[in-house]
Amino acid sequence: MRKYLLTISIIFTVIFAKAQDDIFKPPSDTSLAFCLIGESNVIGEKFSEYNIYGTTYLKRDLIVPVVAALNGVNDYKSFEIAYRGKSFFVDAEKVKVNSKTFNLLASMNEDSKSAYRQMAVDAGIEIHVEEMVEMTEWFKKTSPSGIAIYKRQVYDESEYTDGTGIEFQIHNTSKKTIKYITFNFTGYNAVDDPVSTMKTRKGIGPIEPENAGGYTFEYVWHTDIVEYAKLNSIKIQYTDNTFKTLTSNTLSKLFVPDVYKEYLLD
Repeated sequence: MRKYLLTISIIFTVIFAKAQDDIFKPPSDTSLAFCLIGESNVIGEKFSEYNIYGTTYLKRDLIVPVVAALNGVNDYKSFEIAYRGKSFFVDAEKVKVNSKTFNLLASMNEDSKSAYRQMAVDAGIEIHVEEMVEMTEWFKKTSPSGIAIYKRQVYDESEYTDGTGIEFQIHNTSKKTIKYITFNFTGYNAVDDPVSTMKTRKGIGPIEPENAGGYTFEYVWHTDIVEYAKLNSIKIQYTDNTFKTLTSNTLSKLFVPDVYKEYLLD
């Protein structure tokens, strides 16, 4: 398992430092081919000779094992990939991959295709299991704080008015029901200077244990210059009328990594 993760780690290290075709090695009987699918591209659960279907838009760049090369009609080509322990499909033109990969996979005899496919599927499952284990450990480590933070994002209210709002989404990792949650935060402009004083907004529950809650606060700032916000603290009141306050040092460790969001927020 570790050799697959090491391969991915090495690719990530060099991918933005050099743009040669040999970043991704071609497949063989003993080595896997990986491909890079860029953020906002789509992968599909099904495919035909013309297109892919049941599509999902990616929210981050993705490096995954290539399982097979599929020829369609009118020169349409797609790859089968291993992702989250399952098979998905992607347009061959939408990925970064060694230029030899498609032809090498497509030209393999049936026995070699079958053996290579099994190797790629096994690698995808192992990577998926490893991510699930790491996600479980991450939540165990952060659960004493009582929450995990999925989202803290500012947004422009309208092209016709000056105003910026903010969205929060949290997960209740405690064993208590959240009654109220108060967010204290500061907005910053493009040169990292604070915009006005600290803001405070209060969200109403209930948020049951192991459930998520989302809040949108409109026109927090009556200006369009806010680029991002930092959380100064969060105060939680539970239905048993106990309280918990989390400061910025603790909160910085509670933002859910993007790879885990994909599993939890679909």
